[in-house]
Amino acid sequence: MNRSSQVLLIKCVTFILIVGIGVWLRFYFIDWNKEDFFQQMQVRLAGDEVGYDLAARQLIEKGIYGYAPYAYSTEPNAFTTPGYPLFLAACYLIFGYGVEPPIKEIQLTQLVMDAVTGIFLYLISLKLLRSFPISCILLILYYLHPSFILAPSYLLTETLYGAFFLLFVLLLVRYLDNDLPTKLQSLTLGLIFGVVVLIRPAIVPFLGLFLTCLIVFFVKKRVVLQSGLLILTGFITIMLPWWIRNLFILHKWVWLAEQAGNPLLWGTFPYNENPPIDVSNDPAVMKRMAMERIKEGFQNEPLLYMKWYTVGKIWILLKDIYSGFLGIHNLILIRLHRIIVIMGLLSWLLSLFVEWKNDRRIVWVGILIGISILVYLPFAPTSRYFYPVVPLSLLGVGWLIRRCSFSIIRLKKHNT
Repeated sequence: MNRSSQVLLIKCVTFILIVGIGVWLRFYFIDWNKEDFFQQMQVRLAGDEVGYDLAARQLIEKGIYGYAPYAYSTEPNAFTTPGYPLFLAACYLIFGYGVEPPIKEIQLTQLVMDAVTGIFLYLISLKLLRSFPISCILLILYYLHPSFILAPSYLLTETLYGAFFLLFVLLLVRYLDNDLPTKLQSLTLGLIFGVVVLIRPAIVPFLGLFLTCLIVFFVKKRVVLQSGLLILTGFITIMLPWWIRNLFILHKWVWLAEQAGNPLLWGTFPYNENPPIDVSNDPAVMKRMAMERIKEGFQNEPLLYMKWYTVGKIWILLKDIYSGFLGIHNLILIRLHRIIVIMGLLSWLLSLFVEWKNDRRIVWVGILIGISILVYLPFAPTSRYFYPVVPLSLLGVGWLIRRCSFSIIRLKKHNT
């Protein structure tokens, strides 16, 4: 066996070992034969899990799609986009369900998704950083992070969204690798972005910015215009059934979802985790109340509200580890999480200046991170919203390691 074959074998064994440990960790925490604290927490549905479960049941049993927190919706609505309820409904039909949903089967499905998401991160890192050791380090950090170990245990959007979000990032990086992306690349990029938006719609502004910059700044206008139209076609193909459904069933245009009023109102109470809000209010009413509170807040207490809607909410988004309803209270883990995330985000800011003219892939991933944070600042801050940004923060850490390695190598060569 020659040296190149040995190196390839070592890389394959290392990669398989890391993935195997990551999968084992996830299996460990959803082992139904264990009667420990983790197991007791996993068998309960709480919070948004209840709404998603009931939405899936209603869709299957009555053919009605509607979402109402903690209850059946009495009529069709567009309170949330249908991505995750459709996923749950498919799982219920495949695995069967009774009084209880097929929790174990859904957990196992989401476990596989999360393991594959880690591989997406590894592939993105290889593309951007071109370093097998650094990519393995990032994969290890992903598989060891409590958020990604525990999230598959819950009937929430995080695992599904995280998988398609990183798949989109991977396709975006590959798309930007080529001066002349293929038609299939363009169409697929739009299709996957549509799926991402159907699961969580907040990221939709990225598409408008990307297509605008694509057309304005790229030289080969005809090719770029064709590519942009194909991306838009893919996105519309996914979203069109949702738009048509809303028009014919609800008799109005609903482009994304109507739930924004609820989290928007919750986000108008600076540093108050339990504001006096009646969650049964109509989302449109809550939106009007929110806009009034925001206007009054910036008029009467401008400094407080300015801080709250910038650094205040950003700190709350990143300071805690998201882990479903289990909660992580280990101070060491929380501090490590904060160090990694802050280091990663600062590294991305630095990379935007360093790589501005050299690597448009890094620039666009950095812009995606910024939009993924900014779109949530008007709403109630919760670590759930920051969940998909954590893997991209890890990429920032990887970029910093790579730059520092190059600097050390250059310094050694200079000294010798």
